[in-house]
Amino acid sequence: MVVIDEMESYLSDRSGAGDSTHKLEEVAEFLRQIQEANENRVLVIAMTNMLEKIDPAILRKGRFDHHIEVGLPSTEEIENLLNFLIKDISVEKGINTSELSKKLEGKTLADVNFVIKEAALISGKNGLDEVSLQSIDDAINSLPKKQERRRIGFGD
Repeated sequence: MVVIDEMESYLSDRSGAGDSTHKLEEVAEFLRQIQEANENRVLVIAMTNMLEKIDPAILRKGRFDHHIEVGLPSTEEIENLLNFLIKDISVEKGINTSELSKKLEGKTLADVNFVIKEAALISGKNGLDEVSLQSIDDAINSLPKKQERRRIGFGD
C-alpha cells in the first residue's frame, strides 16, 4: 500500500505548467509508475483538498478508479469525539456534549480536538483545576468563522 497526501502539490494539471518540462516529466513519470503499481497489486491511496487542480490524466479510470469524498462530521460523530476527549480530564459539572456538538456543527474533527485542548490551556491560564464551559466557548470562538466545504480525499 502507498499513501500519497497533498497530491495536488506535485501532480497538478499540466496544462498550467507552461514551459516547465520538469513538471510535464514529473506527471508523466507518475502515470507510468501508477500503472506499474496496479500491475503489481499495490494499493495506492491519494488525498487532496483540491481535486480540481489534479491533472485529468491521473483521474482517469485505471489509475484512480474510485473517488471518495470525505465530508464534515455529523453532530453525533462530534459528540462521540467530545466524550472521548473529555473522559480522562477534569471538566466542570453540567457540561453537555450534545449541546457542544451543535455549536461545533460544520467544523472538522481536528477543530473539535483543538477546542478541547485550547479550552484546557485557557482554563489552566485562568488558574482553574477543571475545564470550564466558558473556556470551551472561548476556544470555539477562536476558530475561524467560515469553513469552506471541501473535498478531502479520493483513493484507488
